[in-house]
Formats: sequence, C-alpha cells, structure tokens
Amino acid sequence: MSIQNQRMIYRAFAIVVAVIVVFSTTSTNAQILSRGDLFGPGAPPPMIGVELGLGSHQQQGTYQAICHCQFEGGSATGFIGGLLFELPLNYQWTIGLGAKLDFKGLNNTSLVADTASLRLEGQQDSVLSGTVYLQRTGSVRETFLTLAPFVRYEFYRNGPFVQVGPGISFLLSSNFKHVRELLGSTLTLVDNAGNSAKYNNIHFENGTNTEELENHKIDNVKTLRLGVLLTVGYDIPVGDNSVIAPMLTYDLPLTTVRDNILSKDWKISTIFFSVGLKYKLD
Repeated sequence: MSIQNQRMIYRAFAIVVAVIVVFSTTSTNAQILSRGDLFGPGAPPPMIGVELGLGSHQQQGTYQAICHCQFEGGSATGFIGGLLFELPLNYQWTIGLGAKLDFKGLNNTSLVADTASLRLEGQQDSVLSGTVYLQRTGSVRETFLTLAPFVRYEFYRNGPFVQVGPGISFLLSSNFKHVRELLGSTLTLVDNAGNSAKYNNIHFENGTNTEELENHKIDNVKTLRLGVLLTVGYDIPVGDNSVIAPMLTYDLPLTTVRDNILSKDWKISTIFFSVGLKYKLD
C-alpha cells in the first residue's frame, strides 16, 4: 500500500471518528436537554385529573363496644375518589398533590355465648337466667378528606413509576353500629338439681331475634389521621394530551382511630386499586 493511500485511509478514519464524536456529543446534549429541569424546555407540562378507586380495609388492634364486647379482625371495602395535580420536574421526577374523599369501614362479626335474663310471658314476676348463643356484628364507618402531597419517580417516560407521600386526613363523619342476633329460638335451662325445662320462641324485648344496641358517632374518635401512602403505577398515554394511570396503593396508618379507651392500638390500614385520568396543561 502506498503512503498516499495510507494517508487517505487515515484521513477518512479521522473524519469518521470526528463525525461520531460530534454526533455523540450532540446526542448527549440533546438527551440532557430533553430530560429538562424545573420549568425547563424539556420538562413535561403540568397535569390535572381525577382519581377513582376501591379499597380493601383491614383492622389492626382491637376495640370494644360499651358492653365491653371486643371486636378484632374486621375488614370491609370502600370507595376513594378525588382530584390530582402533578408538576413534573423532568421526565423522571414529579411532585404533586391529591385531594380525595376516602370512605373507610370495618365489618366485625363474633359468635358468643352470653348469660341472659329470661322473662316468661304471662308471668311478669318470673325471671330466669340462662346461656344463649348470639352473633354480634359491629360496623364502623369513617369518611375523610385526605390531602396527599407526593414525590414520584418514573423509570422511563410514560411508563412504570413509584410514588410516596404522607396522607393527611381530616374526619368528616364517623359511625359505629352494634347489633346482636339470636342464633336460635329455643332455650333449655337446667337448675341445680338437674331438672331441665325447654322454652320455645325466645326473643328480645322488641319482639324479634335482632336487637340494635348502639348506632352513633364513634366515641373519642380522632379527627386527624396521619398515614404514609406507598404507590406503584403505570402511566399510559391516551392521545396527545391525556394519560390513564392504574395504581396500587398501600395506606400505612400512623395514628389510631381513637385513644386507647375501650380499644388497643386500633387502626385501619388500606390497600386500594385506583385509576387516574389526567390531562396535560399545555
């Protein structure tokens, strides 16, 4: 190979290398700019939207009714819905705020053997006592207005993300309903001498086999609830200006439903599935 040809090859190689370097530098610069900074040219626009979902509530700890009947292990489903605002800092990080109505609840059922006083019909002065089997049902309902500021990290544009932030909830209403139900209409009593007597068609004083014992606001309920909201989700573009985002969130409670009066570490945790419908503010 001649020296002239070698020089031509070297020059061509140098030109190719230079083009690659320039292209790489340009691409790198473009990539950095495209990621954007706060209010920068590459940052996505802010978004507003709505969030709708269903939650599965689980009881932690125990609580008691006025009769000192203890309830534990309760669960229920509830609705959540609200508004969203998101401000992307770049294509990875976003800060935002949610304002939601959160309908929490618990349904508790327990089977108990209780000592009851039995008044014989037609014999008002004749009162006996015996063991009856009951089902106790406690229903708890709470409605909160929750403010949920958050920080989100998106793994790549319009894709999976993780999100974390506090849940600051203000109690709007609460209710506790306690009902007991007879599991049978026949009662057999045995005296100390071993003599037994069977009584049919037993019922509560209201004439039925079901009696409502309580139905009122939760006593000593806390009006401020604090929690941590941990979310995983996926942003799916729908057209040029809107996004749909299915999300799974765990609501970790930090405060109890009420102070430990007739309760012990009573909290309500929630796992809820929701969908965010968001629109870009171009």
